[in-house]
Amino acid sequence: MNTRDGLLLGGAALALYLAWQARQAAAAVAGKVNPYNRDNLIYQDVVGGLGRAVTGDKDWSLGGWLYDVINPNQPDPTAPTPMPTLNNPAPGPYDWLP
Repeated sequence: MNTRDGLLLGGAALALYLAWQARQAAAAVAGKVNPYNRDNLIYQDVVGGLGRAVTGDKDWSLGGWLYDVINPNQPDPTAPTPMPTLNNPAPGPYDWLP
C-alpha cells in the first residue's frame, strides 16, 4: 500500500464518519421539531414553558388545558365516591335507561 492508497482509505473512512455524525445530528434535530413528539422544542419549551409559568402547575399541558376549557363541568376523578346509604342507594345496572 502506498501513500496515495492510504490517503484514499483515510479519506473514505473520514467521509463515512462525517456522514454518520451528520445523520446523528439530523436525527436529534428531527426529534426536536417533530410535531408528534411530546418533547419537541416548540411544545416543551415555548408552549409548555409559557403555560407552566402562567399557571404555576408543573404538569400543565396544552391538551389538558383545552380539555378543561371544552368540558368545564366534569366531576373530579380523584374525588372519593360516596358510600351507598338507605336514602342514597348504589346505582343499579339499569339506572341509565330513561
